Amino acid sequence: MLAAVAVLTAGLAAHGTRQAAVLTDEGLSAHKRMELFSTLSRRVGEYAVLAFEMGNATMADEDRQARLSERRRIVSDAFAMLEEAVVANVLAVPETDAAERTRRATQSLAVARLAAQFDDLDRTLASHTGAVAADRTALRIALDGFASRFSPMLGVQIEEERRNRDAAFAAAEDLRARLTALAVAAAIAAPAILLLVYFGLVRPLLRRLGAATAAAGLLGDETLDFSLPVTQRDELGLLFTRINQMARRLERRRQRVDVDRARLEDLVDERTGALRRANERLSRVDSERRRFFADVGHELRTPLTVILAETELGMTADMAQKDEALSIIRTRAQRLNRRIDDLLRIARSESGQIEFDRRLVDLHAAAMLALEDLAPLIKRNRVTIDQELAGDLFVDGDADWLRQVIGGLLENAIKYAGANCRISIVLTAREDAAELWVRDDGPGLEPRLQERVFERFARGDAGGRGFGVGLALARWIVEDHGGRIRLVSPWKDGRGTAVGVILPLTKGEAMPLEQEELHDARADS
Repeated sequence: MLAAVAVLTAGLAAHGTRQAAVLTDEGLSAHKRMELFSTLSRRVGEYAVLAFEMGNATMADEDRQARLSERRRIVSDAFAMLEEAVVANVLAVPETDAAERTRRATQSLAVARLAAQFDDLDRTLASHTGAVAADRTALRIALDGFASRFSPMLGVQIEEERRNRDAAFAAAEDLRARLTALAVAAAIAAPAILLLVYFGLVRPLLRRLGAATAAAGLLGDETLDFSLPVTQRDELGLLFTRINQMARRLERRRQRVDVDRARLEDLVDERTGALRRANERLSRVDSERRRFFADVGHELRTPLTVILAETELGMTADMAQKDEALSIIRTRAQRLNRRIDDLLRIARSESGQIEFDRRLVDLHAAAMLALEDLAPLIKRNRVTIDQELAGDLFVDGDADWLRQVIGGLLENAIKYAGANCRISIVLTAREDAAELWVRDDGPGLEPRLQERVFERFARGDAGGRGFGVGLALARWIVEDHGGRIRLVSPWKDGRGTAVGVILPLTKGEAMPLEQEELHDARADS
């Protein structure tokens, strides 16, 4: 028996040594993976810093792509080394331990998600090409969005590896201490208590433990009820009773975990869908903004071309022709000045810095000025304008913003009704309010477009140029003036779109400056 105890102690020592070696290897592997994650963090950080610095620098696209390609290769190598280490960590687990393999395999999925996020950033930077240096805001948004997703996930993996390393080393130390204590205890207690333990306790307990072992084989089978046999009311019987209670509690918890896991999967799917829709909206808004600013050059080029042509003509003409050329230059310069003011107001509206210059506004004059601003567009598209503009209708508001709102409604009607269309602008008084309606005979708006035309920078399917205020900003301006805006489509015989602005009337007379601009507008028309 003593020999058996010695052999058992030696076997435990050998097993403990092997386990200690395994735990030590696991700790070292976890430390290596933690260093690989840290290296990956530095490489990706260097790539992002280089991308941002090159976005602020002026260099050829070929040079920019070459430098980014070198950094991209370094990051790819870091990902490859990390993936190799993670796969080795998974393969180190025996196939019989499916739970541990699954737990370690989730880290491989996390590495794949990190790589996918980096690939998305790389494709985003590559798609900008030459626009990266010019569009610093888009570059900053791309890098900030990548950092907000990549850094937390990477930090979680590093912290997980740190815990794995510390747990492995702690387990190895604990195993060593327990083996040492076991060896000392066996050396001291074996000669004295071996016979007593065997005859008094071990043999009877072995019989009971054999029955318990047979029952314990049912623990992993979910289709059978687990229950250890309780034949005596002693410590072992009490232990078996507690184990049976624990097994039942674990089963109930397992069922709750399955329910929570299903609920979590549904929640993740829902949040993923919401994030995808939000990204689509952001992409659409960014596209609309770029098209908006591209239209600026087209809208400002026409009056500048006329001014330059009249200047050349005036330099070689007689006095009468010079006066006429100066008059045209003055009119076009006023129009150009108003368009520049429009741009500044839209820029202020984007930054939330709109300040209304409230005064008494003649809506008839504002409508005429809006028509004058759009005269080139009306002529180019061969549009017929029907005017029914009542006079002496005054409102309290900002003349420039109201003019631009009316111009934006006319511009939308021209663009989406098409060439050779007929548009009517009607200004009437109803009780204590002024109503201005812009109606076209175009195909009208589909219901799906009517739901989104009041979004910022939204456009219909017709495309087109221009930078008049959109319906979203127009509605905000009108409502801030105490009025409201309406859209009806179709409005007549199944066709056309009508947009109306209703503003409260104010008695008085408009400022003289507005009357002078109206006179110039009529003369130019």
